[in-house]
Amino acid sequence: GMGPCNTSPNWVDNVIASMDPLSFSAADPSRTQGTYNGVTGISSGMGKFWWPPPVVGTFDIIVDGTGLVTSVTVVDGGTGHEIGDTITIPAAVLGGANDFTMNVATLVDNKATVPCNLFINHIKI
Repeated sequence: GMGPCNTSPNWVDNVIASMDPLSFSAADPSRTQGTYNGVTGISSGMGKFWWPPPVVGTFDIIVDGTGLVTSVTVVDGGTGHEIGDTITIPAAVLGGANDFTMNVATLVDNKATVPCNLFINHIKI
């Protein structure tokens, strides 16, 4: 069709696929060691078109004996995220004094990303 092209790298539902381990905030010695399943938080993101805001899904988070988060598994990637959004898990959720923050690394469901000048069989569509 001749609809508008989509130049955004993030599209469709903008579901989180993974978080960036290099973005994990520092160890908090007051955190309780353990595995925290189904944890949620808040997003710094504004949503794809600034509305609606992102819906933060859930994560399984492992905290080691030093209070360092060593693993975050995305259980439910939520919606409306963009790469680089910061997810904040409130301190109380992990039993610590400091909030835990991490950044979105990759997204899934970006199936509608289409360049503006896509040619198929030499015909501009």
